[in-house]
Amino acid sequence: MKFNQSELLEIINLVNQINQSFDFPSNSCLYSSSLLTAVINDHLPYEAKLIVGSLSINGALVFQHTPILPLLKNNTDLKLSWNGHAWIEIFDLIIDLSITNSIFSSNKHNNFQQHIINQFHKVPDYLIGQKNLLLDKGFNYIAKEKLTNLEIDLFIKNLDNILNE
Repeated sequence: MKFNQSELLEIINLVNQINQSFDFPSNSCLYSSSLLTAVINDHLPYEAKLIVGSLSINGALVFQHTPILPLLKNNTDLKLSWNGHAWIEIFDLIIDLSITNSIFSSNKHNNFQQHIINQFHKVPDYLIGQKNLLLDKGFNYIAKEKLTNLEIDLFIKNLDNILNE
């Protein structure tokens, strides 16, 4: 499905509302993406999917996925250690609410920071774009797992764990 300008603006408005309402710390992609997935599914006529996996920028691995579903089975308070990245997919549209926060939170990602600035001529609040266009810009999102509504709800119910640290 290809979104028209009005439909895309609806999605962007929800993304901006979440960004303005919450101050997510770095490495909280599961929480921010869970919340945005639920908000989109509640307010728009599209099925947003919460995807976890790996992310490469310009062929270099930034986030290496390790399976999260086994960690969720026995961990209801969600104080877990996990490697990977989370984003939202609606058809072929990718919404990465936390990439900037994660990559610009430390100096260990200087090459990736520069690539983002070169591609977008600024530091964007988030990335949103068609998967193939993001890939053309060097952003390769490699989906490994899709989280269910139950798993999304777990992260939303535990937002306080990361917002009040």
